[in-house]
Amino acid sequence: NNADPTPGWGVLEDRESKQYGLPRYGLAENKAIQGHYKLWDAILDYCAKHGKCTYIDSCASGGGRNDLESMRRGIPFLRSDADRATISLRLSMTTSFCKWIPFHGSSSEEKLPNEILLPGRGKGSDTFVNRASFLPIRHMTSAYTQNKDFDFAQERKNLQEWRSIHHLLTKDFYVLTKWHHPLDTYGWTVIAYDDPGNGESLLLAFRQENCETAEFTAKLPFTEDKIRYELRNEDTGETIVKEGAELRKKGIVIRLEHPRSSAMFRIHIQH
Repeated sequence: NNADPTPGWGVLEDRESKQYGLPRYGLAENKAIQGHYKLWDAILDYCAKHGKCTYIDSCASGGGRNDLESMRRGIPFLRSDADRATISLRLSMTTSFCKWIPFHGSSSEEKLPNEILLPGRGKGSDTFVNRASFLPIRHMTSAYTQNKDFDFAQERKNLQEWRSIHHLLTKDFYVLTKWHHPLDTYGWTVIAYDDPGNGESLLLAFRQENCETAEFTAKLPFTEDKIRYELRNEDTGETIVKEGAELRKKGIVIRLEHPRSSAMFRIHIQH
């Protein structure tokens, strides 16, 4: 369904408007979309009756069909074909997509847009790419067969890190930086996930490849007054303890010495 149906709808509506002498504009589109949902319902009904899988993977041509009714019937296991490209695009999409459809996945490697259909090369995804791909569904998209340069140790580390935090990736979601254009590689992207029921949170920070600023102050809106929080930097092992009011009003300073790097903090309420 990656074709643009608009011209066809227009032809039908012009023909029917002339035939009946009444405005028929919008009806072809309406019926086509109803047919789309009817097709999906029939597939789901058949599968349920015959003991088959009742999941529909809605990879929606750039997200264009991840509408409310489609999402009642399917899941974007791969939220967009485009999201097999650059990390700036992936982070841009995450900061908006996760607000509307929490359960989904993306690629876990980085490529140029004109290379997304080609096999991956080199050692595979590093920590920066891995963390930028943290979503509830994880795709093992790095090519490793017949690739003598592939770094299996790094891939195991990537998978282990995702497994250690994936339970937080459907919890309350916070974007702590401004949305940036998919081609913008000059700023920071900082997001957080919070599970208030278990007193556990995750803070992810990315200094993009052309960002000249080495520091970013992240204010955590989900922290509460008179509660102390322990924040552990997973890269340095450093642990700090701050009260919720300070984290919410003053924040925590994150410093990354080099562009194209990331930081990950695990946050727990201190009992």
